[in-house]
Amino acid sequence: MKRMNGIEFRQGVEKALLKIAADLGMSVTIEWTNQVTTAAINQHGLILLSSVKDDAVVTQALLEQYIGYGVHELLHRKYTDFHIRSNDQYVSQLHNAVEDAFIEREGIKASMTGNIEPLLTTLIDMMVNKANVEVSNWADPCQYPFVLAVYLRDHAKTKCPLAQGLEPTFVEAAKRLNKCKNSADTLTLAKWIYDQLQALPKPKPPEVGNSKDKKQGDSKQGSEQGDTEGEKGSTSGDQGEGKGKVAGQGKNAPKEAGQATSPENSEAREVEPSLGDPEAGNSGTYSVSTIEDGSNHIGRGDTVQINIDIPARLRFEVKKLFEDSGTDEFQTNRRAGSINVKSLANINTSDRLFKRRLEVEGIDSAVVIMVDLSGSMFDWKKVSDGKGKYLLDTEGNFVKVRRVDQALSAAAALMDTLNRAQVKVALVTFGTSVALAKGFDKPTQATIRAMAKVRNQGSTNDYQALRFSHEILHGRNESRKVVFVLTDGIGNAIATNEQVISGENLGITTIGIGIGQGVSNVYPKSVMVKDGKGLGDASFKQIKLAA
Repeated sequence: MKRMNGIEFRQGVEKALLKIAADLGMSVTIEWTNQVTTAAINQHGLILLSSVKDDAVVTQALLEQYIGYGVHELLHRKYTDFHIRSNDQYVSQLHNAVEDAFIEREGIKASMTGNIEPLLTTLIDMMVNKANVEVSNWADPCQYPFVLAVYLRDHAKTKCPLAQGLEPTFVEAAKRLNKCKNSADTLTLAKWIYDQLQALPKPKPPEVGNSKDKKQGDSKQGSEQGDTEGEKGSTSGDQGEGKGKVAGQGKNAPKEAGQATSPENSEAREVEPSLGDPEAGNSGTYSVSTIEDGSNHIGRGDTVQINIDIPARLRFEVKKLFEDSGTDEFQTNRRAGSINVKSLANINTSDRLFKRRLEVEGIDSAVVIMVDLSGSMFDWKKVSDGKGKYLLDTEGNFVKVRRVDQALSAAAALMDTLNRAQVKVALVTFGTSVALAKGFDKPTQATIRAMAKVRNQGSTNDYQALRFSHEILHGRNESRKVVFVLTDGIGNAIATNEQVISGENLGITTIGIGIGQGVSNVYPKSVMVKDGKGLGDASFKQIKLAA
C-alpha cells in the first residue's frame, strides 16, 4: 500500500478538494486543526479537517478517506441551509443523519465529480466497518441516529445491526426522504422520526449499585437490551462511539441487535466518527491559503533602519556553514579535455582549445529566514552600556532602538551573505498573519530595499509561519534545509516545538534566535541575544555554533 508523509498527504488532499470545489463552482478554503476530529464546513466555505503531523506516515487509504469527507462537506456547502437546526441534541443528530443522506443522494443524482457514488460508498462503508468493530450494543438509543444515517444511504453496501422495532420507522423515513427538497424538509422529517422513536417501549430502570465502569461500556451491561446505563452517549467523535461500546472487541459484538427502546433523556452519538489519525496533528491551526503576499508586511509602513555592515570575518564564518554546496561546471582554456567549440576561432593563436568538467562534491543548501514582526518588536528600548548605565546621545537624550530594526538588519545581512554564497534563500515574516516576503527565486537586493518599510503585525503566529517554512523547504531538492527564526517572544510554544521536531524528522533544521528572551524550550537549537544590540555580529557568531 502506498505511503506518504504528512506534508505530501496534506497537499494531496488540498489539491483534490480545491479542484473538486472549482469544478462545482465553489470557492473554499481549507484549515487543518486539532480542534475537530471530523471534517466540517461553515456557511462561508471554510473546510476544517483534522490535522496530521508533517512527519506522519500515512496511507493512500487515509488520503481517500479525507477526500471523501471533504466531498461530503462540499455537498453540505451546496445543499445545506446552516441556519436551520434543532436545539435538542438528539433531534439535532437525527437531523444530521437525514441531512447527510439527503445531500449525498442529491450529489449522486447530479453525477458530481463523475465518480461521486463509489467515493461516497467507500466512505460510508468505512464508517460502518469501524462502528461494527467498536459498538457492542446496537439496541442502545444513542446509536439510532448513526444507524439511521446508514440506513437512509441507498449507496451503502455495509449495514449496521437494526434493533427490533426500528425498521417500520426507518422504512417510512426513507420514503419521505425522497420528497425532501431542502434542510427545512429534512428537519421536519427528523422531528417526525423522533416522535416515532418516543413511542417505543420505555427502557428498563437502572439496577441499583451499578459502577461507573459499567456506565462507560462494561461488556455485561452492553449485552442488556436497552438498559439506561448505556443511554448517556458520547457527543463527540473523539470520545467514543456511545455508551455500551467496548472498543476493540468487535469479535464479541452480537450479530443481531436487541429490542429498541425509547430515546427518552438520551444523548445521541455523533453521526460522523473521528477522522483522528494515530499521528494526529500539532496543537495549532494551519491553512496555507491564509499565507499573505509579502507586500502586506514589507514595502510600506514604519521606516526601518537597515544596516548590513557585517565584518568580513563574520560573513566568512557564516558562508563557511554553507560553502559545501556542490559544483558541477566546465573549466575552459585547458590544454586537454573535451574540445571547446567556442575556442576554435583562436586555433592559430592558442593551444588552449579544450574544456574540462570540474566536479566538487558538496551539500546543496536552501534556507528560510523567519522574522517576527509582532507588536513588541516595534517597542523602543533604551540602550545600556552593558553595566546597567543607559547611553545618552549628544543632546542628552536616551539612546533608543527597536528590535525590529536590529532583526531585519541581521536578516538582511544573512540573506546578502548566503546569496553571495549562491544559497537559495526565502524570507517569511509573521505576526498575527504570515507572509512570504521573498521567494527562493526573488532578487535579494530588491527584498532588502523593500524591508526599509515594514508594518506592525500584532501577535506572534510562530506555528503557522514555521509550518509554512517547512512546507516550502520540503518541496526543494537541496540536501541541506535550514530555518532561522528571529523572534523576541513565543506564540504557540507547544505546537511550534512539535513542528520543530516534525521538521527535524523530515531533515529540516530549525534554529531559534531569541532577542531578549531565551527560546530553547521551543527551539532546542537556539541562541539568545540579550538586548538586540549587535544582533548581527552576535547571531552570526553563534549561528555557526548552533548549526
